[in-house]
Amino acid sequence: MGGGSIAWADTSFYGEALELSGQLGLIFYLQNGNTQPSGTMTFTITPGNTTHMLQNPTETRTETIDGANVTLYGYMCPVTSIEMADTITATFTYDTDKTVTATKSVSSYLTDLAGNSKYTNYTNLQALVKAINAYGYYAQQTLNYSNNHTAMTHNPSPAIKTTDISGTTQVPAPNSPTLSTYAISVKDSSNNAVTGVSFALDLDSNTALHICLPSSIYPSGATASATVQKVTETTSGTITRSAYGNAVDATMTTDTETISGTEYTVLSISDIPAHEIDNKYTIEIKDSSNTKTHTIEISPLSYVYSVISKSDEQLNTDAELGDTGTYTKAQNLKKAVIAFYNYYAKTIAYRTSNEYSVQ
Repeated sequence: MGGGSIAWADTSFYGEALELSGQLGLIFYLQNGNTQPSGTMTFTITPGNTTHMLQNPTETRTETIDGANVTLYGYMCPVTSIEMADTITATFTYDTDKTVTATKSVSSYLTDLAGNSKYTNYTNLQALVKAINAYGYYAQQTLNYSNNHTAMTHNPSPAIKTTDISGTTQVPAPNSPTLSTYAISVKDSSNNAVTGVSFALDLDSNTALHICLPSSIYPSGATASATVQKVTETTSGTITRSAYGNAVDATMTTDTETISGTEYTVLSISDIPAHEIDNKYTIEIKDSSNTKTHTIEISPLSYVYSVISKSDEQLNTDAELGDTGTYTKAQNLKKAVIAFYNYYAKTIAYRTSNEYSVQ
C-alpha cells in the first residue's frame, strides 16, 4: 500500500506502508534493483526533532513494478500516538556522500489510504484506518501534547462519547469474555484479595503496562516473574484466533519510583502489539527466601475497564488528574481509552479477515 515511484538515478524510495496491526510505525521502502542497499536510514520527526537510525531493513517485500518483480527494502520509523500528525523525514545515506529523502506523516498516509479507490470495499481496513485516526486524535487530547507536536485537528466520525463502551462489552478474544472479567486481580499466598496496587497503561508509545507496588507487596529483596497467556494465531489463508496458548515467560523490567516521599517498585511489560491487547499476564512475587507471597493477574484491558467503570469524579481522584468542577481531563482520558480499545478491536477484525493479505 505505497505511493508512486520517486525517480532517482539509482537507489530510490518507493512509497510507504503503515504497520497497522502491531506497533504503530510508518515503513519507508527503498528500491535498489534486487540488491539490498548498503547505507544508513535516519528518520527525523518534526516538530520536536525526534530521531531514529537504522542500519538494516526492517522487512522486505516483492512488488511488480513496470512488469518486473522488484524487491523493496522497508525501514520502519516507530511513531507514538502524539506524533501521528508530525512530519517524518526519511533520509538514506549511502556510498559515503549520496542521499535520498522522502517525507510523510502517519496522518497523511491514513488520509491517502482512506481515499484510495483500490481499498474502497475493504470495510475492515477502512474501519481500522478510522480507529487509528481516532486513537491519535483522542490520545492527543488527554496527553496534553506540547508545541513540539502537530495537532490532529480532524473530527473523528462518529465522535467518541464517554459512554460508548461499558463494563459488559464483549472483547474479540476467542471465548468472547466481557471486559469486566479483565479487572485486575491481586491475591496473597492465602488467596485473599489485596488492595494497594496501582497500574497504568502508556498510550503515547508502544503499549506498555506498568504496575506500581508498595513495600507491603514488594518488600526489599523480593523478586517477580511473569507469564503470559497469548492468543494462538495461525495463518491459513486468513488468520484465525484460537484458545489461549500455554503460558510462556513474559519479558518484564523492574524499576523504582518515589511518589510523595514513598518509594514504590514498578514492574513494566512493554512492546505489546495491538492484536495482543487481550493478553493475560500472571505475575508472581516471591520474598527474599523465594517463597511466593502475591499473585497478580492483569491485562492491558484491565486498564481500559478500570478507567471506563469509574465516574468522572472518582477517576479524577484516583488518577490524580487535579481537575475540579468540569472533569474535562477525566472525560478526555475515557475517550482516549475507548479509542484505544476500538483500535484493538478493529485490528482483530482486520487481521482475521481476507483483507489482511493486502497489507
